Order: sequence, then C-alpha cells, then structure tokens
Amino acid sequence: MQKIYCLLLLLLCAPVGYAASCVSVKQVSANYATKQVTFDVVWSTCTGTHNYKTWIIVDYRTVNANGTKGAWTRATVSGTSIGTLVSASKGVWVTGSASKTQRVTLTLSGMPARYDWCANALDYPPQAIMSNGTYTLKGTPPFTINGSTTLGANVKTYTGACVTSVTDVTNNPEGIVTNPAFTAGAIASTGQALCSGSAYTTIGSTTAASGGDGRITYRWLRTGSVISGATATTYVPTQAGTYTRQAKDGTCNTAWVASTGSWVVTVVSIPAVPTLTATTTCEGTAITFTSSAVTGATGYQWNGTGVTASSGTGRTTSSKATTVGNYAAQVRSYTTASGITCYSAYTSNVTGVIVDIPNVPTLTATTTCAGTAVTFTSSSVSGATGYQWAGAGVTAGSGTARTKASNATTTGNYVAQVRSYITASGISCFSAYTSNVTGVIVATPAVPTLTQDGPECVGTAITFTSSSVSGATGYQWAGAGVTASSGTARTKASKATTAGSYIAQVRAYRTASGIICYSAYTSNLAGVINTGGARDKAPNSCGCATGLTALNGYCRDLTADGAFACEGKEHKVVAAEIYWANASCPAGWQLLTYEEAERVVGSYLCGEYCLAGYGNQTYSARLICGGTLRWSVQDLCSVLCFR
Repeated sequence: MQKIYCLLLLLLCAPVGYAASCVSVKQVSANYATKQVTFDVVWSTCTGTHNYKTWIIVDYRTVNANGTKGAWTRATVSGTSIGTLVSASKGVWVTGSASKTQRVTLTLSGMPARYDWCANALDYPPQAIMSNGTYTLKGTPPFTINGSTTLGANVKTYTGACVTSVTDVTNNPEGIVTNPAFTAGAIASTGQALCSGSAYTTIGSTTAASGGDGRITYRWLRTGSVISGATATTYVPTQAGTYTRQAKDGTCNTAWVASTGSWVVTVVSIPAVPTLTATTTCEGTAITFTSSAVTGATGYQWNGTGVTASSGTGRTTSSKATTVGNYAAQVRSYTTASGITCYSAYTSNVTGVIVDIPNVPTLTATTTCAGTAVTFTSSSVSGATGYQWAGAGVTAGSGTARTKASNATTTGNYVAQVRSYITASGISCFSAYTSNVTGVIVATPAVPTLTQDGPECVGTAITFTSSSVSGATGYQWAGAGVTASSGTARTKASKATTAGSYIAQVRAYRTASGIICYSAYTSNLAGVINTGGARDKAPNSCGCATGLTALNGYCRDLTADGAFACEGKEHKVVAAEIYWANASCPAGWQLLTYEEAERVVGSYLCGEYCLAGYGNQTYSARLICGGTLRWSVQDLCSVLCFR
C-alpha cells in the first residue's frame, strides 16, 4: 500500500453532522515529522446569545498509491497551543469571540506517517453544557437519542451533555448534536419586610433558567410548598414566607431544579390603636398623658400641640408647659421588626387641663372675751371657689365660707391657717397656706361685790365701794345715783349730797390685746342721805332739816320766822318795837326786856334789823345808836340780846 499525503485537508474533509453556524476551521500547515497540524479558527458574528465556544476534533485516514482511501479515524490529540484538551484526548475546547481568528497548533500521536487530515469545529448553542448524567450511545447510526437508550454497536459514552440526536456517526463519530447544560437561573434575594396591608414587591428573576432543550417551565414555592398557578419567571407574594423558584426543561432536566436564591417576605403586624388618657393638674405641674399598653408594640409616638413630638418605649409623656390652659396630644403605637417600623393610626386628640392656683389669701382674727369665739376671716381671692381651714385653734374644714370660729370660747390663744382653692375639671388646686394667725380670748373678770357707807346726812355724799377683783384692770360705774365712769378707782361718791336714795352698780373689767372684757354688773345698791328733824320737830341724828335751826329742842325755819333767820349774825337795827316775854340771853349778853328795849332803842342800837316775834308775827325795828345784836329763840319767845 502506498501512503499518499494529503495537504489540502479541508478540501478532502468536510464536517458532517452538526453544521457550525458561526465558526469555521482552516488548515494552515502540517508537519508530518513532528505530527503537528496548524489551523485557524475563524469566528463570524453568532446570532442571538452565544458563548463562542467550539470543540476542535481531528480525523485522519490512509490513502493508497492507487488513491484508495481508508476509513476516517479519530486522531489522538496530545497537545494544543491554545484552548483546553478534553478528556480522552479526543479534541480541544476553544473559546473565542465575534469576528475573531484564532490560530491553534495541535500535536497528534499514534498514527502512520501518511494521512489525510481533517479538522472539524462543532459549534454549540449559547447555553453552557450541564452535567446531568452519563449517556451511552448504542446501535447503528444514524439514530436519534432523546433521553432513551438503544442497544447496538458503535457504543459512545458522553458525560455532561444532554444528547438529543446523533447523525452520520460513520463519517463523524463525534458529530453528536447536544443541548447546552441546563441551569435553573437565579431570583432576587433582597427579600421584603412590609407592614400588614402594604403592597407586596414582585420577586424578580435576576437570571432566567436556560439550557436543556429550551422548553423551560417554572414553579414557585412558599416555605417549601408549591404555589398553585405560580409559573412565571417572577412572582408577587401574597403572604409572609420564604419564596423559592424551581425550573426544568422538557427533555434533559425533567426533575425540578432550584433556582439560585430565596426571597424572604416578612409581614410585620400593625399594632392596635392605643387608648390615651390625660391628667388634670394644677398650675406648675405638667399634665401626664398615658397610653395604654398595646400587645406587640415596641414603642409609642407622640404628637399634638400640647406635647413635644417624640418616639420611644415610654407610654407616658408630659405637657410641654405647666402654665394654666388646655393641652392636646395624640399617640400611636408602632412595632419595629425586620428593619421596618409599622404604625397604628393616631388616637383622637385628648385634652388635659392645667387649673389655675389662686392667690394666698390674707387672714385676720378677732380678739374676744371669754364666752365668745374668735372669728377668723379670710380675704376674698379672685377666682377661688372655696377656702380650706387648718390649725389647732379651729376645726379643719373646707367650703365657700370665708370666716371660721375658734373651736372653743375659753380663755387662751387660738391659731388658724387658711388657703384658697379652685375646683375645676374634677380637681381642686390649692394656694399655699397663710402663716399662722393667732386670735385671743381674753379672760372676763369676776363680778365684784358692791358696798356703801350710808346712811349719810345731807351734805355728805354716799361712798360706794367695789371689792378688788383678781385680774381686773378697772371698774365701771353706773346707776342713777352716781355719775357713770370707768377707771381704776374702786370707790364712787353719790352725785349729790342732798337727802334721798342713791342707786349704783359696778362691774370689773380687764383691758388686754386691744379690747376690754367686762364682768356682769352687780345688782343695784341704794345708799341713803337723810335730812335733819322736820320743822317744829325735835332734831334727829342729822340735826334739823336743811333750812331749819335747832332752837330750844325744836327745828325752826329761821327764814320763815324772820328772827330765826338772823340767828348768830350781826345786824344794824334802826328801830324796834318788840314784845318780849319769858326770855333770857346767852352768857355774856345783855337781855333787853320789852320795856328796856323801847327805852334803849335810840340809845344803844342803830341800823336796820328784822325780828320775828312769837306766833310768827313780824316786827320792824330801827335802832338809832350802834350795838351788836344776837337773836335767839327760847320757849317760843322772841328775845333781843345785845352787847
């Protein structure tokens, strides 16, 4: 057999089986000594999505001198300048790109020196080949394999490809059409946390499933359970859970394969709307707004004109001021979980009230006498609705009255305090208490004992005397018989010395703490001033009555009897006509009888005089000479004495 070398390899060898769509192989040179063959791999622009990957294989056959050609035999490739030597040394994987020419030199082994060479490029679809099992081809070609096994000769084993057809195995044993490796793709893994009632986000497909026979189907699962009707590349969740996607093709991968990634949906429940309450306080104290505890809530958010907006775990907040007025607030609960915060609705506005504190009143107290309570009086405070009393000296109490009586009427000091208050919106706001104010009950002295020194005689006043009363600072006098007065004197004289009955009363008093406390008056006490003996009656212990003179054991009216009026006085007598009888003169005086008087009228006496004679007869006399006369009455007879 003559061995003929074939230099025009590509003319003698045409690839059979799968036709390359966008790649061709051109022989450049062959070195039979070194058994190296050089080819150019020429890429055009592939249509659609393509991985620009091709498998270079080399076949050879013997050529006899008579031109007889032997059968094509697959060359064993022991080395390559580019690409990757495949397992079993049956060829080289070369990856290129659009419009690119790549030169590859292959080193061959295990063949005669004279051969025809033929290189073929098998163009693969743009999907990657998937390792999905070992396929053993059996039988007499051509035949078609779609996942089934046919027994026969020419057994070929391929690993890592989904074989769908084999053609012309006789001339091109490797001309097997395979589908690209199957991949289930990938889904977005961001996940979503949302509040209950919010819209769900579509789970996107970051990479579609590919490879296999291209007849891709999908299904979606929630937490491992298949979702009925969910067969698209994307899915919109309807509830919380972990969402995954599976894919398969119609021939190569009929079992479901999970796409890469999972999408976790967390639904955070919106907490209930809390209940809000507010206190009513007094000026200077902030209102406390309190939210009810809400199950599942992790915090509370405050809002409203009456508070400072804030959020936190606290269920209470205070009004932003403590001055009088109305303060409104709202609150809502929230739950923070999975990186989001879900809020309830706000409560309605709730209003808290700060009530005015009235001014401190002014407190005064009376000073009274034993038996009369002290009266404490509070000033009127604007806006106050009441007054509260305290202190050891009063009975504690509250009300609208601005006065309060001491809790006893006995002697002593009584202490009280008062404060005003305003009752509004269900509370009472109190001012501060006044300082302690003391009211005094002054002791009333005892009733004195009254005496008098009568009876007295005309001309001498009755002296009334009060007993000394312990603690008394003075005595007050009253009654028709005395001149009313007050002072420290315990005695009092009747207001006249004339005869009569004089009535008096007295009471003791004590002056203290600016008031005077009186005892009761004594009963009326009468003192008598007696007159002397009555006219023409014998004198008594007071002598004769006023205007009467005791003469010879009788009380005589000297004024009425004429001569009696001159008793003991000196007179000038002008003339006298006197009738004297049974008369005598005091010692040292000269008695003039009737006759003698007439004789001596002109000799011894001069001046005018009056003379009352016996029987109340009146006489006139004129003495012409000087002398001193003394009138006397004895035995109802007129006597004229002189010296």
